Amino acid sequence: MEIVKGINEMRKVRKGFPLEVGCVLTMGAIHTGHVSLIERSVTENPRTVCSIFVNPLQFPDGTDLRSYPSSIEADLTLMERAGVDAVFMPSQNEMYGAGLLTKITFSELSNVYEGIDRPGHFEGVGIVVSKLLNIITPQKAYFGQKDYQQTRIINALVNDMNMGTEVIICDTVREPNGLAVSSRNTLLTKESRERAGCLYRALEHAAVLRASGESLRIIEEQMSLVLNADPDVDRVHYFDFVDRENLRHLHSNKKPCVLIAAITVQGIRLIDNLIID
Repeated sequence: MEIVKGINEMRKVRKGFPLEVGCVLTMGAIHTGHVSLIERSVTENPRTVCSIFVNPLQFPDGTDLRSYPSSIEADLTLMERAGVDAVFMPSQNEMYGAGLLTKITFSELSNVYEGIDRPGHFEGVGIVVSKLLNIITPQKAYFGQKDYQQTRIINALVNDMNMGTEVIICDTVREPNGLAVSSRNTLLTKESRERAGCLYRALEHAAVLRASGESLRIIEEQMSLVLNADPDVDRVHYFDFVDRENLRHLHSNKKPCVLIAAITVQGIRLIDNLIID
């Protein structure tokens, strides 16, 4: 497995690979969710390239950036075991130099939900994903469904800019209690991590209520109250049924949708979703 630090070096490595290259973009702190993406890429492509880059542009809160977990040696070990051929690990200076003049915005997709509490986050995601895909030029890029709003934004970016990369969204990997696997989970205590499974249970219960014909507004209100009453939940940020494509808040329970939610537990923001037919 090659470790690549420079953009030009990465492009040279890429030229030495056959046409079919899959990639998984990460910020490190590799977990079973990342490994599942990598394993699928390795299965479906002759070569797989991963990246490890903690992107400062998508952290509007500097404190959040400083607290992001890091485990580089363990990450590289897991990637090599999974069959990765090259890992691109650029520095901040290599990626952004003295700064950027270009900005990327996503209109209505980025000014709701995660975009409200984290202004500028998705603009930062757009910049780093566009740069990494342009540098690596993969045929396929694999992302987890857990970050649903982000998947919609990345799809829009790749389609609008005709990047030639197929975006593949993979199922969310979960812990035994239903909690979506995330690098941030390591920041929770063992007890809080176990109790944080309440979010997925709320999503599942909401889906059952929807199937029974209950009003979406009533379901959202009821489940928000249930989560807010949980002593381990600091705050419920949102719990909404939305359109799968444009993320607009839905009022009819007859249309296929996605139920998205975000809560804070022990000061850590947790997001999840459930696609409903």
